[in-house]
Amino acid sequence: MALATQSSSPPPCSRHAWYASSACAPHVWMQDEEECFLHDPEQVFGAAHYEALRLIRDRISLDYFGIDCGLDPDGNLIVFEVNASMLVHDDNAEFPYKDPFVRVIKTAFNAMLRSPEMSQGLMDLYLYFRYKTALPRPLVELAILVTSREWSAPFEWYMHYPIGLTEGLSAGMLSGLREGKRRRLIRMTKDQVAGRTGPVRQIRYRDQVVSPLALELGCRKLLRRAQRAIAVVVSSGVYARDLRGTVEEHVLRQHEWEIAVALREITELLLDLVSSAGGGTVGPMTATVLVSQNRAISMARDATTARVLGLELLAGHVAAAEAARRDWEGAHQAAAKNDKYLDLVARTAADQHANAEITGIAEQAAEAGQALRETLQQATLAAEALALPESG
Repeated sequence: MALATQSSSPPPCSRHAWYASSACAPHVWMQDEEECFLHDPEQVFGAAHYEALRLIRDRISLDYFGIDCGLDPDGNLIVFEVNASMLVHDDNAEFPYKDPFVRVIKTAFNAMLRSPEMSQGLMDLYLYFRYKTALPRPLVELAILVTSREWSAPFEWYMHYPIGLTEGLSAGMLSGLREGKRRRLIRMTKDQVAGRTGPVRQIRYRDQVVSPLALELGCRKLLRRAQRAIAVVVSSGVYARDLRGTVEEHVLRQHEWEIAVALREITELLLDLVSSAGGGTVGPMTATVLVSQNRAISMARDATTARVLGLELLAGHVAAAEAARRDWEGAHQAAAKNDKYLDLVARTAADQHANAEITGIAEQAAEAGQALRETLQQATLAAEALALPESG
């Protein structure tokens, strides 16, 4: 297990970020940088860094230990200490964003410490599937690599990528697998984002990651709207049954990624615009240039907003189709009981009006079916509008 901290520059925080006396406390930008790292260490550590950590792990050969490390200004890995008695503090009042990661470490350590038999059983199970399974070795390594990419476990990937090549997996196939999981958006709750001062300019791994901390408030809200719309679509039964063939989920995720990248660029241009204005009075020629740049930013934001509105339109149609399907299913369930009600009416010698009223349930079911077909058609048209053109 590696507990690694980092910083793009070498303030005292870089070595002691996990300690209560950390110099990060008075510096919000340091906390923001560290939080981004905790959510996605691949923003900072590359293949060479993970290879170094793997070699340390192999040399130490312990089930549990910590690595206190950072990066120097040239990106080289600097190791301060490696030992099995690393402190992981429970009290993170000044750094609440650390709590989820601390809990993961504590839970794993407690399971190993208090239930060694269970830990040994899990290790035996792992060793069976790793070395004794009847599956071909290339298939075993492929399964490990697929799992590591699905769960964004870069350390596991860098360990097993060379093994997979040795077992006969093609470099081209593994490259496609890796690229298929590279682009991702860091997910943060409102509580985690709350209180952050201003957007933080994202420096590393820009083609792989977009952090919500790299977006100004308006852009962040726009991205959340797009994500909520996509969630409504892909979690619906109507999408699974009727619309997946029209617009597949990876296409919607591509829209989400491109929207996030555009909003990050808009945020950075806004920061440049504020910096150019300098907070003071500018001359007429400078003002003219700044007005033109601001207009360009507004046009870009409008175009991105239109894309988000397209996703929201699709989500609205899908929600309507989902409601219509529930209505249609309810009507058919009710209509299936018609005979029982008609028998009851006949036995109680009810008048013809009641008979006709019960019979009308079938007609209502037919109307619900028509409404479902219409709403599905509207949702399909909205989905077709979002389908990306095939690359030539």
